Amino acid sequence: MKRFLSPKEFVIAGLLNEEPCHGYKLEQKIQSRGMRNWTQIGFSSIYHVLRKLKSHGYISQSGKIVQGKLQQVYRLTPKGKKALTNQIHLSITTVGRGRNDFHVAISNTIGMPSGEIRTLLEQRIKNMKDHATKLEQLRDDKIKSGTPDLPAITILFDHPIAILKSESNFLKSYMKKF
Repeated sequence: MKRFLSPKEFVIAGLLNEEPCHGYKLEQKIQSRGMRNWTQIGFSSIYHVLRKLKSHGYISQSGKIVQGKLQQVYRLTPKGKKALTNQIHLSITTVGRGRNDFHVAISNTIGMPSGEIRTLLEQRIKNMKDHATKLEQLRDDKIKSGTPDLPAITILFDHPIAILKSESNFLKSYMKKF
């Protein structure tokens, strides 16, 4: 899969596609939408990503005075919009191998006692259930606190919840093979 944007650039470009923003507003959107549950973007990396996007010509920067202070506002350029659109198309339609430590770990269990493998899988299933419950609660809390109940936002919670539940069911049925 040829990437047009790094994962962090993808997040920031997507937010800037909604509206021009300053760095702190980007942080507020990331925080209010619970985006750190599915992407690794820290507050300190937002400005680094903005500089990178600007160096590629994907965003422009302009200053405006707000309450007597200069505030930098970033907006997506046509080149940035094209890169974002290409990355969206690629990311939604591509199915394939991704980095998954579980696959590496399970492939290295040959020779381990079956009971130990089953115990590990039971713990994974429990952890997955706990994580799904946490995501459901977080989604509900975000909506109660004013995050828009829009499919483009709730899918960021509902999709991983469905995957966790599906994988959990798969592992329950597969455990007896060990």
